[in-house]
Formats: sequence, C-alpha cells, structure tokens
Amino acid sequence: MKITREDLQNREVVLTIAVTDEDVEPYIERAYKRAVGRVNVPGFRKGKAPRAVVEQFVGKHALEDDALDIMLPEVVVKAIQEQEIKQGSLPQVQVIEREPITIKATVPLTPEVTLTAYREIRIPAEPVVITDDQVDHLLQHLREELAPWEPVNREVVLGDQVILELIARLDGSEVANQKDIPYFVAEENMSPVPGFAAELLGLNSDQKKDFTIKLPDDYQDENLASKEVEFTVSIGEIKAKNLPELDDEFAKSVGQGYDSLENLTKQLKDDIFTREKRSSDLQYENAVIDKLIESSSFEMSPLILDHEVEHMLDEQQQNLRNQKVEMEQYLERIGKTPEDHREELRTAAEDRIKRSYAIGKVAELEGIVVTPEDVNIEIETVLSEAGAQADRIKENLASDEGKQSIERVLTRRKTLEQLVKIAKGEHKSA
Repeated sequence: MKITREDLQNREVVLTIAVTDEDVEPYIERAYKRAVGRVNVPGFRKGKAPRAVVEQFVGKHALEDDALDIMLPEVVVKAIQEQEIKQGSLPQVQVIEREPITIKATVPLTPEVTLTAYREIRIPAEPVVITDDQVDHLLQHLREELAPWEPVNREVVLGDQVILELIARLDGSEVANQKDIPYFVAEENMSPVPGFAAELLGLNSDQKKDFTIKLPDDYQDENLASKEVEFTVSIGEIKAKNLPELDDEFAKSVGQGYDSLENLTKQLKDDIFTREKRSSDLQYENAVIDKLIESSSFEMSPLILDHEVEHMLDEQQQNLRNQKVEMEQYLERIGKTPEDHREELRTAAEDRIKRSYAIGKVAELEGIVVTPEDVNIEIETVLSEAGAQADRIKENLASDEGKQSIERVLTRRKTLEQLVKIAKGEHKSA
C-alpha cells in the first residue's frame, strides 16, 4: 500500500492510497467466505463451493465490489494511523481507479482554535432574588391542585368545569354527538376548536345554545381551515373549585410532613430558589461560553460542519419519528423549505462545534484532568440516583465506551467550573 499525502489550507488532508494486488487478496478471500455462506451453488453444499466457482456464479465484479466494501474503511483507517493524522470527523472516501485500485480519502483535521486572553473574561453575576409574589403564586397553584370540584348554582365563568352534551355539524353533516363530557372552561383550552370555551360563558345549568365557529385560516388541519362548524350545546352540571383557606390545616393536607403554613412557605421558597439558582447558573455559564467564542478564532474543515449538520438532522428525524411525525410534515407545519431548515441547522452546528472545541482548548491550557477515580465516583453517583434502572444501565456505564463518555462529561464540567471562576474573578493564577 502506497500513500501520497497532500495538506490543504482548510484543515484537510488528502490521502491518495494505491492498493496492490497483494493488499487486495485478503479482502477478496473475505468477500468469498461471506458470499459462499449465503448463495446456493448447484452441485455443492452451502458454504462448500470453491472460490473460483463462487466467483463465476456471483460474478467477478460483484465479488470485487464486496471486497471493496470491506476494504475501504479498514485501509483508510490504517492510512490515517500511519500518517498520524488527528482527524476531526469522518473522511470523504472515493475509489478513483479500479485497475489498480486507488483510493482518495479527504480527511478533516480537528478544528484549530486560537484563544485570545480568555483569562481576562469578566462577567458580573446577578444575585438570585425570590419575591413574595413567586411564593404566593405557587401557594395558589397548590390550593387549586388540592381543591375539590363542587357543584355551584350560577352562570358559567372561566375556571369552571361543566358537564355538557355536544352535537357538531360540518357542511350539514353531523361529525360529533357526545354526552356527559367533562369540559374545563379556560381561554387556553383550544378543544374542540379555538373559541369554543368563550361560547359557554354566561350559560346556566340545563341551558341549551346553538352557535357557529369559523375555523381560522391557519387551522392545523388544512382540510378544515376557514370552514364553519355548527354546535348545539346543553349545559348539565357546573362545578367550581372550593379553595381551602391558607392555614396550618392546609399545610398538613399537602403531605410530606408539613405541620404549619410557615414551614410549607419556607420550603416552597427554598424550592423556588434552587430552581432559579440552577437556571441563573446555566444562563451565566452560557454567557461565559459566548464570551469565550467571541474572543476566539476558529479554522475548520467544511466536512466537519457538513457531518455535524447530517448528525443533527438524523437526531431530529429520529425524535420526530418517535412522535409519529415525518420531517416533511414538520417542515410544512413550520413553513420552511428543506434548504432553509438545513441552513438554520448549519448555523446551530457551527455554534455547537465552536463551543465544544473552545471548551476543549481551555481544558488543555488549564491542565484539566479527570482521573479513573473521578469516573468511578461519577458512575456510582449515577447508579445511586437511577433507582430501578440501575441494573439496566450499569453494564453500559462500566464499558470502555461508557467510561470514555463519562470522562468527556466530567472534563467539560470541570472546565466550565474553571471558566466560571475566571469570569467571576475568583480564580487565582498559580
């Protein structure tokens, strides 16, 4: 195998790999062994036909193509290792000649990151302040969660629950006929169609009403957009929440050992602070990373960016399929073309790559080290919090790949902690 190397200016290396017949022979043999086990050659037991017979039966070019499929990734990996190339992503590979076999592999190098005075980053940290209104809002939410629905003798207002009978007609045909439907009367309730809840306001128990609602032009079901739906509604029972008094008895009814409203209020305030502090820390962290990116310069191969875009597209398509939605449907719903969507992902992909490599560069310069002991402690922590899932994930975490993944997570975490200290002026130079 002869390798010719050409270093390009855009962080790419082109390897031209000339493969000899001697190099190819083991792969032809492997292709034969794979083929002989899956084809039925007349006159021979399966898996026993000689190579020359199998080659004649399936075709010489077919066997060579199979050999190429096996050979390409292995030969390219070997060439990259021999050239001691630090690749940043998958190479672009093509066969440029068949006789003799010559392979061209364009290998993207890891992006080059130049940091400018990252130790001079300073961002003031805003204190987390919890207001009485936040606590009161959460207390009110708890009251509504615990309050029972009770019948009331009055007109329907927002926040009520009603039991109703409903008949719906579209283009003169009945499309729904339901009885004893519990319905929550709220502005944000878009069921069965937008504007339905507002039509119930002011009605009394046992009152009947006919009304028509025109569906919006941008209605989610385009077959129904702009059409008129005729409704006949009969109100049965009207119920409202009977909110409990905010006192010690209410605190006890919440459970979890609260014996007074004061203790409950204190815990809610602590919970809000924990949540707000976590959100504030994350925002601060992102602000520090943004500042780091601003003060850095990057040089990267377009192939790395293309690969990241494809990776993000694959992730998104899988998430959509889990929701029983196809990419075409999603793009139509958000009003974007595939080209527009790909361009947006390209911007996000570039940001993701820059963040990853800039943080990695800081880790290198700061000498961030994650020890095997750190990894083992993290595994134990994850397993202790996994509950019933611990046995299922233990093997994955303990594998080499799992440990490497945890090491990357811990390296990033330690690096960000260091960057935050620098930005707050808390880090002392050695």
